[in-house]
Amino acid sequence: MKRLLIVLTGLLLMAPLCAAQSEHDLSTLATGNFTTSSLGEFNNETVIRQSSRNSAGVAAGYEYWRHGNGYIVEFSYTPTDSRLWALDNSMLLQWPIQRYKIDYLYNRRFRLTKDFNPYLGIGGSQVVLWGGSAPGNHGAYSGWDTWGVLVAAGGAKLRVSPRISFKIGLLVDVGKASTYGDRTYQASQNLMFEPQVGVVWTLKRKEAKTHP
Repeated sequence: MKRLLIVLTGLLLMAPLCAAQSEHDLSTLATGNFTTSSLGEFNNETVIRQSSRNSAGVAAGYEYWRHGNGYIVEFSYTPTDSRLWALDNSMLLQWPIQRYKIDYLYNRRFRLTKDFNPYLGIGGSQVVLWGGSAPGNHGAYSGWDTWGVLVAAGGAKLRVSPRISFKIGLLVDVGKASTYGDRTYQASQNLMFEPQVGVVWTLKRKEAKTHP
């Protein structure tokens, strides 16, 4: 009897692991971009305020899940405008910016029900900007600019079929603002909020089986 209890206890403890599924998913998402304004300073000690226009974009990602742990790579594109302001709130310059971003995330999901799974995550991302010709600045180029930021993630998935889920989430990026490729300019910290909503397709789903 004692041995049987030990065996049953072990099986109960192993059940969550044995029942865990591995998944390979693809996602397509609509995304937004809301960036806080921040101060920047040139080498000549001129201080300005920079900001970006709130905008919408698209994203696509690959997700691998195992034992409730998700490893996600997402690529997003968000066209926007960059704006530079004097400290008296007068506009100095505004020009279109193309923003490209790739996120590397670790997510942990919590299975509240069979089909509804909230998640939390953390990771990092690489942001790339291209400004092209900046009107009002004598045709000057804002240049390429690339930098890394920390990312916090949260959201939920609702499975509506064995292969399809709806996803709603939010990414919060913490890091320095862009310098627009200008080496004479120093940017300060800001926050970037990226709401997401879209569809996830499960390409492959495998559930480990227990053996009596």
